[in-house]
Amino acid sequence: MNGFVQYMFPLTDSVSTYIETDVFWQSKRFVGITNNLWTDSFLEFNLRAGVESERWEVLFYVNNLLDNDVVRSVGGGPGLGCCFILGSGLDVAGDPPRPRSAVMVDMPLFNTAFLHDPRSIGARISYGFGGG
Repeated sequence: MNGFVQYMFPLTDSVSTYIETDVFWQSKRFVGITNNLWTDSFLEFNLRAGVESERWEVLFYVNNLLDNDVVRSVGGGPGLGCCFILGSGLDVAGDPPRPRSAVMVDMPLFNTAFLHDPRSIGARISYGFGGG
């Protein structure tokens, strides 16, 4: 789920101010075809407030307002992404024939977890030069 809200109001004829926030929610989700690995759900808020005119802007922001430190996404490397069966001996009397003992194998070579960026607070100032 994504959401964005902005409230803007004029201070003078040429200067406006605003406050805005965006929110992102991701539910628990499985990574890979075997559902052996998953990421937890998370909620992220970002907040911004600023003053602007046609030529300049001053912006204050807080990213990751809740300071989430959960795993945001996971990626895997090349490997056997699904399943195969290692068996010892074959029971040919069964229908269909089956190994007498078997092990399911899921062999990704690696998984990499990506965390949220930590909370960051800052300001930006911009000014437009030139005519127009």
